[in-house]
Amino acid sequence: ISNHSFQSMAIVSSPSSISNYFSLFAIDESTAKSDPPHLFGGLLDRVYGGMLLYQTAKAFITLHPDLVPHYINYNFSAPANSKLPLQFKLSSDDGTIAKIIVSQNKKTVGIGHVRYSNVSDFLDSSLSISPDCEPPERYASFDLRQLYLLTTHAGINPTMGAFPIEARPIENGEIHRTTMWVRITPENHGSLKNTDGLPVLFFLSDCTMFFAAFKIFERSGIRIDGTASLHHSVRIHEANLDPFGWYLADTECELISHGRALQRSRIFDASRKCVLTVVQEGFLQRENKL
Repeated sequence: ISNHSFQSMAIVSSPSSISNYFSLFAIDESTAKSDPPHLFGGLLDRVYGGMLLYQTAKAFITLHPDLVPHYINYNFSAPANSKLPLQFKLSSDDGTIAKIIVSQNKKTVGIGHVRYSNVSDFLDSSLSISPDCEPPERYASFDLRQLYLLTTHAGINPTMGAFPIEARPIENGEIHRTTMWVRITPENHGSLKNTDGLPVLFFLSDCTMFFAAFKIFERSGIRIDGTASLHHSVRIHEANLDPFGWYLADTECELISHGRALQRSRIFDASRKCVLTVVQEGFLQRENKL
């Protein structure tokens, strides 16, 4: 994404309430459910991948509030429809790893695996060093949807879900890397609980992943008209997280081939401590020029 691209974007109006996006409830001791409408990413009413990751983590925490997730891997097996209920079924648990099957109308749309323990002391620490940048207040604010619309084209629905995420991108001069401050927009903080820090970080972890790949394609003159997450893994370094705070996402596209991109992101809190490491494989659909 070029300097000119960031400077020329207009700030769009604030999104509507997102309370339903973060609403999930247990229906028995091994099953949780969320009702529509779900946040969708703009292609054929497909549920935003970060929401599926968020709700998988939220389902585990809801069913096991006494346990601490250390690592979560989510595989997207089919598109999830934003207008249908989602069900999260804890199908197996060996005492250290839980398997969660995500489904709609008895069709599996994803599978999550959660490695956990009963204390946060065993979380893996990170030696990652934060990028050198200014606080978020020093950068221009953009609606995340505008960033997607700027860097993707024909396949994006202009009425795509109102992303409740504020982004403040930082120019770093690197083609394969993007850096930006992100948070849940203040007008939607009322939809969150003080205990929602970890699920919120999972929600945010997906929102910046494709932009480094977009920059590589932009430099090559290739236009993208759609994206899809294939799998998403998150390693947790800190259990006590602020759901209302700013987070710095530093993302690199490590490998890109035939439209598939492997991306790694380090997410830092406002004190510049690395709290999550994220790895995602995604697919980028090139624009059909015929």
